Amino acid sequence: MKHNKSKTNFRKTTGASKRRAPKGNTKKSSSRASSALSNSTPVSGIIERHTRGFGFLIIESSTKREDAYIPKEEMQKFVHGDRVEAVLSPRARGGLEAKIIKLLHRRNDKAVGTYYTEKSFGIVYLDDLLIGKEIFIPKGQESGAKHLDKVVVKIDWNKTNRGNTQNGQIDEVLGEQTAKGIQILSIIRSHHLYEEFPTHVAAYAKKVAKPANNQEKVRRVDFTNDLVFTIDGDDSKDFDDAVSLTKNENGNFILSVHIADVSHYVTENSPLDDEALKRGTSVYFCDRVLPMLPVELSNDICSLNEGVERLTLSIQMEIDNNGAILNHKISEGIIKSAARLTYSKVSAALEGNKEWQKNYQKVFPALQQLEILSRILFEKRKNRGNIDFDLPESQIILDEKGKTVDVKRRPRLIAHRIIEECMLAANESIAEFLDQLQAPGVFRVHDNPPQEKVEALGEFLQALAVPFENIESPAPRDFAALLESVKGAPTELAVSRMALRTMAKANYLPKNGGHFGLASPYYCHFTSPIRRYPDLAIHRIIKDYLLNGKKNFKRFKDWTIEAAKVSSERERAAEKAEREVDELKKAEYMEDKIGEVYTGVISGVSDFGFFVELENTVEGLVRAGSLKGDRYNFNDKQMLLTNGAVTYRIGDKIEVKVKAVSNNKVEFELVNA
Repeated sequence: MKHNKSKTNFRKTTGASKRRAPKGNTKKSSSRASSALSNSTPVSGIIERHTRGFGFLIIESSTKREDAYIPKEEMQKFVHGDRVEAVLSPRARGGLEAKIIKLLHRRNDKAVGTYYTEKSFGIVYLDDLLIGKEIFIPKGQESGAKHLDKVVVKIDWNKTNRGNTQNGQIDEVLGEQTAKGIQILSIIRSHHLYEEFPTHVAAYAKKVAKPANNQEKVRRVDFTNDLVFTIDGDDSKDFDDAVSLTKNENGNFILSVHIADVSHYVTENSPLDDEALKRGTSVYFCDRVLPMLPVELSNDICSLNEGVERLTLSIQMEIDNNGAILNHKISEGIIKSAARLTYSKVSAALEGNKEWQKNYQKVFPALQQLEILSRILFEKRKNRGNIDFDLPESQIILDEKGKTVDVKRRPRLIAHRIIEECMLAANESIAEFLDQLQAPGVFRVHDNPPQEKVEALGEFLQALAVPFENIESPAPRDFAALLESVKGAPTELAVSRMALRTMAKANYLPKNGGHFGLASPYYCHFTSPIRRYPDLAIHRIIKDYLLNGKKNFKRFKDWTIEAAKVSSERERAAEKAEREVDELKKAEYMEDKIGEVYTGVISGVSDFGFFVELENTVEGLVRAGSLKGDRYNFNDKQMLLTNGAVTYRIGDKIEVKVKAVSNNKVEFELVNA
């Protein structure tokens, strides 16, 4: 490997045995309440309304994700998405309760719904009932909308009309609600996602998407003679990570993870940077992608395509045979990918397929070594308490017209494990590096589970006679041991699902807080800057440090606070939109399956019934009113419905028949109830 004069950074890394693992809470009361309740100072946050009328205040904090319960009566004057100021107090059931004292900013004034014409006015019935049910449209404000058109309505929060209904005007007519593609377009608009790039952003992208000049190449570390390759999905078009693996004279692995140097092209405060932060993330639907960056960057100049020179931010890690990362080097580099590999074909080769071993003969020895290393790294994470839920992902297959023709579980292959372990090692090493520098960043933080949820899990497990150690202050390894203890048992699925529901939600924050699920004291996202803004932010800070040392850290502080907040918000919007599109396409698949019988497992229980998930990941509702026998009661502690004689609990395997499909929802009824 030829090294040019580019500045590199060598950093001694703490071995795995010396790393401090995230600890569980030390108090029985909610850990989230401790900082917020130390005084009565008002806090600000965003309201999230629940369908039952109450809500939660998502508290704006630079150190952790906190939320507080808002009673139904407090929610009367406020809307889902409002930014408010509130004072907090402890709840009897644990956690916090918010009393709202001031509206700081009304939520986005646009929403999606269906337009209905009346004699002298119009009504838009909103898709998102968390905002409200209907918006009054005065005559002349319909903007050409016709009866039953899907529309975007601009809501005037300061004006009300008949029945205290908010006034509004039609901002955009999407088309007839039954027209092809309108439902997905409605989901895109409702979550304020973006399809096209503004003209000035697209023009700027074309201007900067040029190969690096010789001066830039010379100052970087030259990896072009190394055996570097990418492994991605069969239909992937953007490749932001590549790997190479060798061994040194000590017999240790030298794992190089090369990440597209997006920050070289997306410079600070440029039109591309502003647009990327606004989007926060690429959004992946089964029929399209809404990219964070224009295709000139995402699919071309930033993508580590086979056989062409590309700029990277690279980390080389020396890893011993126990999986300990002994040291690392971070450098600005240049690579030339030797091969574009796919998960399915790499896995086939490693499982003994002679054809793909021959096709991949140039890289096959490196793939074999990567498999060995990935198993070592996985075992190391497992030993420190990593919680591996191994959840199935859906794979939705469409025909050429975009109609769903199949839904199945996406297989988790050997190659997925290999790349996952390589990226985790890089992410943890980068986060530790920044944390030890006391640098600002956009870190991926997974907090300890809320104590009230842990206690609820304890009651659930007690009813199943499943022991759970350290209920007062569980560490990651306690959850890992719990999952291991029920493997293969009839209770495995029920326990896994309830343990998952106990976890806090991971969040982006400007200060490292560790990752509970990974049992890691350091974690950030570094490996996907083409599709995630937090990764791009981490790159920008590291590159600035490589060039200037610590002198610019202070100026990054406010920017990382804003970047973390926006990235978290846009991630949640993207996740909701992706989930809604998946539900839409799954419901479409089930429309011609009325009357068909399936075996599934109970995936959720409530007072109105329970949800059943089929083997293919389609989920549907069995209504409590359809169950035979005496009235059923819901036990929220043990997550079951029972009438004394018959009990339905999370994890139970049952037979169901498809009863109906409407409003993108599937409804089941029991067979042989």
